[in-house]
Amino acid sequence: MSLAASPRLTIGVAWNGVGDPLPCLRAGEAAPFVAEVLVAPMDAAAADKALFAARALAKTRVLPPGDTGIYSAWNKLVAACATSHIAFHGIDDLVIADPAIGAALATIRDEDVLVASVRFATPQGQPTAIYHHRESDPPALALGRVANPAGPEVCWPVAVVRAVGGLDESFRIAGDVDLWFRVRRVARRSDVDTVLLTMNDGGISTVARHARTVWLENRRIAHAHGQPVPLGNRLRSGAFLNGRYWLARLVGARTADHATDAARRLVGKPPRYSLVHAK
Repeated sequence: MSLAASPRLTIGVAWNGVGDPLPCLRAGEAAPFVAEVLVAPMDAAAADKALFAARALAKTRVLPPGDTGIYSAWNKLVAACATSHIAFHGIDDLVIADPAIGAALATIRDEDVLVASVRFATPQGQPTAIYHHRESDPPALALGRVANPAGPEVCWPVAVVRAVGGLDESFRIAGDVDLWFRVRRVARRSDVDTVLLTMNDGGISTVARHARTVWLENRRIAHAHGQPVPLGNRLRSGAFLNGRYWLARLVGARTADHATDAARRLVGKPPRYSLVHAK
């Protein structure tokens, strides 16, 4: 049976009604390995906009509105998913219709986690996504984080996510990290390293307030799952994230991000944060 005849992946889009969802939805529609694009709108206004955007799209289905947060929306997507795997997207995430992704999906079992390296769609327009098996290729967390804000994309096994209780809705930003720790106990080919909790640059968020929140929530996750975090790393990441947060509060996000990237260049790292302000 061809991949196009038996797609196994759902793209789940959580949307707050801001921006244009069409590029994300159309990208999912165009990928032959995507069976369905589900949209979980955060409120009634977002639902109306999503229904209008999806009116001519064959694979896209809009769920009823009423979510209270991102992980509530993700849980709704998991509950409505009819395929073996789901990838959670925002409207600025685009999946590429690459045959290699379909080939990878065709070889995994229902309980397998498939990790990808993905570069999100930045203001400069650079969407890429190459899915791969964790044990045969370089670690996903080491890929795709060169000159644009990026991080690992995950094709989550729906049955496993349901079995471990879905997303913890008490988290604001780091709930997917918490899910990693619960999923890795029962899933095959799953990968979660201390890098998820100890990234020196504060995670993938380009927003200073969000990155600081991730850092705070990661401390909670580390404690709950008995994951040790080296003291030196806690001090470095805490100093960086809190310093960047307060700098953004004092001088504004644009100035703080340019200053942060100037400091990154001094130590031989590429820019990450100022790119979001490029025209």
